[in-house]
Amino acid sequence: MKKLVSLMLVMALVLSMATVVNAVVETANLNVSVAKTAKVGDEVTVTVDWTEKMESVDLELGFDKTKVEFVSSSISEDYIATDRIEDGVVQISWFSANGQGITNITYKFKVKANGTAEFTTAEATLADANVQSPSDYKYGTATLTIKEETVEEPSTD
Repeated sequence: MKKLVSLMLVMALVLSMATVVNAVVETANLNVSVAKTAKVGDEVTVTVDWTEKMESVDLELGFDKTKVEFVSSSISEDYIATDRIEDGVVQISWFSANGQGITNITYKFKVKANGTAEFTTAEATLADANVQSPSDYKYGTATLTIKEETVEEPSTD
């Protein structure tokens, strides 16, 4: 946990300097996508993507914890605030250690109850290789419809 807090403090310092000195007049569209339907017990993939490669990402993805359970992410667990998951939020604070930026993060969830589950991005800060951050963010939402599994009656032939 200390490692995560230290990482977040360094990233916040770098990103705050970027927004003051090198503010970019552009909007980052944080698109959220998920399959339209699933059944209880299925594992679904939720993808959050944006257009340009980013070297640093601080992003929250909200989810309905009564309908789905967080399983994993394409980002190492070292960058995930696990204490937030209990509140229905996966918070990732990541930066590139090798100069290879990313344009998306994928999340795996296990479906645990019928109904609908909404996934929503919020509270994001992205920075590119020049430590420039978008000046505005458009947050995305995707909805998963969870259907009951139908059980076929055995034939009486």
